[in-house]
Amino acid sequence: MDFYFITASILFITQISHLGTLYSVEIELIKQRFRFLVFKGYVKVRSIFNYITSFFYEKEVPKAPVVVERYENKYKSKYDGLKILPLTEEERAKLKSSILYETTPIGNVVMFYDNDKKSFEYYSDKVIPHRFLETVSRKYVTYFNCKAIYSQDKEINRYTYLGKIVNFSFLKKTDKKLLNKKLNMSFRQYKNMKL
Repeated sequence: MDFYFITASILFITQISHLGTLYSVEIELIKQRFRFLVFKGYVKVRSIFNYITSFFYEKEVPKAPVVVERYENKYKSKYDGLKILPLTEEERAKLKSSILYETTPIGNVVMFYDNDKKSFEYYSDKVIPHRFLETVSRKYVTYFNCKAIYSQDKEINRYTYLGKIVNFSFLKKTDKKLLNKKLNMSFRQYKNMKL
């Protein structure tokens, strides 16, 4: 039925354009109706074509949804499996030079533990929420095997923001007095010195 209407409309439009008896508004309405019917016909033909071709192609098997672990829950299984080993003061002092670089959903974090302040110190370009800092420190403790510094359930870990990552220096500053002392000694003194 639509096909006949479309054909009749085409003939009618071509005849009217020659006669010029109808107003231009009526002609424009007929043209719009014609465009709508052509589009409607295209949609019908396209749906029939898709239906026929669906028999020739394999249907995709829906994939199982991917379960994404929340960032706050990361590293919990590794942390729970880690034993608490006692750390000497010297080992705790060395943690300041044990540096962890972690990417969180909000931004990157550079973290280390300062035993003098009893605090995890970190650099970040953005404000990192406490729950993400807990995850980063959990990874730090797991990676460096120092579970003894990580507070348990009732206590809260301390975090100190030190600035943007650009301000972090991987190079250690040397003590000038110690450096001068080493430079002014003889080879024999250097050889006997305990490092």
